[in-house]
Amino acid sequence: MMRLSQPDGLRTFFNRAWLDFTGRSPAEAVGSGWLENVHPEDRGACLNACTAAMAARQEFTVEYRLRRADGEYRRILDRGTPGVISDGSVVGYAGSAGGVSELQAEAIQPREPHP
Repeated sequence: MMRLSQPDGLRTFFNRAWLDFTGRSPAEAVGSGWLENVHPEDRGACLNACTAAMAARQEFTVEYRLRRADGEYRRILDRGTPGVISDGSVVGYAGSAGGVSELQAEAIQPREPHP
């Protein structure tokens, strides 16, 4: 599943895989609408990790539970990378997310944004 964000973190695009997984339309998902599919217990930590990394112009990796179109939650590992142009400005973020198996989930430790 892939997405694009503005430099401030507001989402501007989700690919078909993300939309199909969550059952949301593009209009429902953009901006901060995507957060509605993040498990309520994970929402704050997910948003804080993304926001901190974006403020520092760093890559990030965050794990959270994402609600599928059928209402079930699945563990997701989400990675974001800043798009930097020649003058050093960040023009946005590209990200990808995928499912995490139970064994992988046990091995994944919460990570701080990359320095």
